Amino acid sequence: MIWYLASPYTKCPLGQEAAFSEAAKAAAKLMAAGLVVYSPIAHSHPVATHGNLDALDGAFWLHQNKPMMERMGGIIVLKLPGWRESEGVKFEIDFFRRERKRFMWAEAPFDEAQAAEIAWRGRG
Repeated sequence: MIWYLASPYTKCPLGQEAAFSEAAKAAAKLMAAGLVVYSPIAHSHPVATHGNLDALDGAFWLHQNKPMMERMGGIIVLKLPGWRESEGVKFEIDFFRRERKRFMWAEAPFDEAQAAEIAWRGRG
């Protein structure tokens, strides 16, 4: 199963670079713990930065991410500052709930112990 790692970006008060960094670190910890993870922020931020794309164009990124969401087995919501205000995270949560896919929460700051517990619960 592949897990979708949702996290705030535009509404993250830490800034977009920090939001990217935290999402990438959380994805890496989850991967190291044995899960297969897709993080739209970790994937899209460098693509936008190096490809001269508008990182804040929600419609563009929804077009890119929705097909990925459809293929994922579940969602892990990384509760970074701004996650409650994020329109993208709200959309992702609603989508995964509506599709009745697996759902887990990850507290921030995210560490290896939490990654191991989530991986243990997320296998299968």
